[in-house]
Amino acid sequence: MRKSNARQRALLGTPSDRIAAVALAALFVAALTTAGCRRAATPSATSAPPSMPMPPVAAADPPTPKRPPRRLEDTNRKELESTLPKGAPVEITAPEGDEEAYRLAQEIRIFLRSEKYGVANIIRNPPDPSAKGVGVEALPDGKWRVIVGQPE
Repeated sequence: MRKSNARQRALLGTPSDRIAAVALAALFVAALTTAGCRRAATPSATSAPPSMPMPPVAAADPPTPKRPPRRLEDTNRKELESTLPKGAPVEITAPEGDEEAYRLAQEIRIFLRSEKYGVANIIRNPPDPSAKGVGVEALPDGKWRVIVGQPE
C-alpha cells in the first residue's frame, strides 16, 4: 500500500502542484482562444478564404426624406381670419402621438388668441388617417373647430 501511495503522489504531485497545473492549463487555453478570435476577426491577406461563403448583405432601404415641420404662414392666417367669425369660440384638435401636428396646432392657438378668438386648450384625439392638412368645421351654437391632421 505504501508503495502505491508514493507512486501515486509522484504521478499526481502535491495539491499545490495540481492547482498550479490547472491554472497554467487555463491560461494556455485562454491564450489560444484569444489568438484564434483575433485571427478570425481580422483576417490577413494571406489567410485562406472561409469554407462557407457569407450570404449577401441586403442593401438598406434608402431613408425617406424628412419633411420640414409645417408652420403657420401669412396666407394661412388670412384664411383663418376670413373663415372664422371674429371672436367666435374655437376648439383645436390634433392627433395623439403626432408632435409635428401638435406644434402646428399650438401655433394656430397662439395666433387665434392674439386675434381675440375664444380658444381653449388643444384637444388630442386618436389618430385619423383620413384627416390630412388643416380643416375648419362649423359646430352648433356658433362654435368652430380647427382640425390639424397629418401632413398631406
